[in-house]
Amino acid sequence: MQTLVLYNGSNPFAGLSPTPFIGKSDSMVRFHDRWAVASTITLQGSITGLCPQDAQDLIDKQKLLLQRFSEDFKTLSIQEENQTIYSAPYCTIKSINFPSSKYVRLLPYEITIDCYQQNLFSGVYGISEPKQEINWSENDDSTVTVTRSLSAKGFNTNSNNRTNNALENATSWVKQRTGWNQSYFSEALPAFITYNSAVNLCPKKISENIDRLTATYSIEEEYIYNPAGTSSSLLKYSTDISYDLNEGIYSVQIQGSLEGCPEISMGILRSNYKNIDLYSIANYEYLKTNRDLYTPVSMAIPPSLNPEFLSEQINETSDKKIISFSKSWDTDPRAIVLFEYDISYEENLVEDSRIISIQGSITARGDKTDRYAKVLDYFKTKINLFRIAQDFYLSMGFNYGLVQYPSSLNVTEDIINGTIEITVSYSDKIQPPPGFEDWEYTVDVELPINQYVPVPVLCGSYVIIDTKAKKRGRISVNSDIFSLSNDDKRDIVRTLTKQILSQNIPIPNRARVVKEDNVSYLIAPQGKRYSVSESETFEGEIFSL
Repeated sequence: MQTLVLYNGSNPFAGLSPTPFIGKSDSMVRFHDRWAVASTITLQGSITGLCPQDAQDLIDKQKLLLQRFSEDFKTLSIQEENQTIYSAPYCTIKSINFPSSKYVRLLPYEITIDCYQQNLFSGVYGISEPKQEINWSENDDSTVTVTRSLSAKGFNTNSNNRTNNALENATSWVKQRTGWNQSYFSEALPAFITYNSAVNLCPKKISENIDRLTATYSIEEEYIYNPAGTSSSLLKYSTDISYDLNEGIYSVQIQGSLEGCPEISMGILRSNYKNIDLYSIANYEYLKTNRDLYTPVSMAIPPSLNPEFLSEQINETSDKKIISFSKSWDTDPRAIVLFEYDISYEENLVEDSRIISIQGSITARGDKTDRYAKVLDYFKTKINLFRIAQDFYLSMGFNYGLVQYPSSLNVTEDIINGTIEITVSYSDKIQPPPGFEDWEYTVDVELPINQYVPVPVLCGSYVIIDTKAKKRGRISVNSDIFSLSNDDKRDIVRTLTKQILSQNIPIPNRARVVKEDNVSYLIAPQGKRYSVSESETFEGEIFSL
């Protein structure tokens, strides 16, 4: 009795080995009742070699056997006396094994093939592992959460070897049974949930998983059943995680939609969207992606995902009760609002003054519509430009101090991109504050000198005697300035004049003994002109001018 094994219409063992031993085992695929029969065919035999070059001959025949079984999804047939006793299309070669051998005369082999016979399918041909699971639980608010999981593993049913439709078969079977479908869904619900409409059983969330390697497709749906007849909404989303190799920063984007039931209002739908913690979803997906990179063994911790989002876009489709969204976060460790600047120093020898210049920009991360408000608040409340300049000035070894009012200031605001560019200069040359002009002042100095007195002697002569005492030195500042305001500015002009006075007295000699000041003003049609005099006397001998 002659037995032949044919694969893809030809005998793969011709010229290589005798017909191998054939083994067959069947397993039932069940979904409710019997779904299909999965058969595993085992072919065991030995390749025969030629003497005396049997080793090389065995190697050549081994390669030829592998080549003949190199394609999946072909028809496997078994014939006895020219009668086909078994045939299955779209078979999958699971393994071809050769045990350890010295390649002398014989080379054993074992081939395992999985097959599905179409005539033994009571379900959908092309689906090997159909599954459906429905769970329900009662919530604190008397609603019921219904969760359904559907999955299927597909196999190829396309005779065209260039196209594999295994995943397409699995996807088609699952999607036919998703959604509120009375034929597939209502029969699996508990008795207390009756099919009437989508009013009291409303979708809340749906997620899908695609495994292209095993051609498996699954969907998990979550519904809310409310006996009172109110409804919820359906959340759909996908996440995209990327990594910037140069910056070392992860970015996570989540985009999707929130779909309301037919009777839900847009106001309720907006409220539902606000209650969704998208950050927690994004952070969960981010940590799940990194769990293989940061293991407990390495003791490494992935960088934290910033809770402050980078961008957010929301669109509403009122007639379809849909809110579409896109939101992103990253792991950038820098502050949400950042002030980056350069600082420089310049000395004016003619005026004996020093200038500190700051040039920088304020930028913000986050939603573009909020960036300008963030940088503006930072500019008004967080930045002390004078303190930055003063600290740098003192670090250069100067003692007099900068004038608090900037000698120049330029601020450029970009409302669209949310940035502020700043260029500011401070000088230790005294300048009047804004609102004053036409400022003139003079500094008069009386140096401390030794005091000598004449003493009469005989014959009407005098002798000059050194008293060993010094006349006190005096420094006086007379200032004249015009204020554009009619308000009383005497305290300001007095302070301004005192700054001039203090700047011209070295720190070691500021042992004040006597202080005199006087302020007067004349009223003009618009504003006031102030005349100020300030003077101080000192015991020191040297004044800095």
